[in-house]
Formats: sequence, C-alpha cells, structure tokens
Amino acid sequence: MPAAPAATAPAPVPHPLRTRSFRLLFTGRALSLLGDAAIPAALALAVLEATGSTAALALVLGCAMVPKLLLLPLGGVVGDRLDARTVALTTDLVRCATQLLVGVQLLGGSPGLA
Repeated sequence: MPAAPAATAPAPVPHPLRTRSFRLLFTGRALSLLGDAAIPAALALAVLEATGSTAALALVLGCAMVPKLLLLPLGGVVGDRLDARTVALTTDLVRCATQLLVGVQLLGGSPGLA
C-alpha cells in the first residue's frame, strides 16, 4: 500500500514592510499625503488670520488649484515618457521645496497677503 503524500504547508506570504524599497515608498507616500493635507489647512488659517476675509481665502485656495490644472496634462505626458521612479522622486522633491518655502514664509510672519 503506497504511503499518502505528505501535506505541505502553504508558503508564507511575505510581509510588505520587510522589503526595504516598499518601506521607503510607503514612508515617502505617507509623508507626502500628510503634507498635501496640511498645506491647504495652514494656508486657510494664515489667510483668515492675516485678512479676516473669506473672499481672500477663496482667492488663495483657488490660485493654489491653477498650477495643478495647468500642469496635470503635461505631467501625464512626462510620466509616460520618462522613468516613473525618477518622475515621482523629482515631483515630490519639488513639492517638498515649495511647501517648505511657504511654511518658512508663514512662520517668518511675512506671507505678503495683505
């Protein structure tokens, strides 16, 4: 009588956070999303504090959308033609630099709103 085949356990599923490149991607994306959420809130508070005008707030937040609307089509073309990792890193560095400049200007007390 032949022996029954031994039951094999399924291979363990690797945990994504054990992979260094995924950890870097996850951390970078999480920080980027945090900054994307914090900047409009900080701008809104700064504009309302400096001017007290909801019209000025609407103008500033509306102007913040203009670069997105103008650059999204170009970004799609660039993203399709160049290395995705390079594009992602470059755009995140540019966003980080611009948000840092806005933060420094707001903390310096001279945002130039009035």
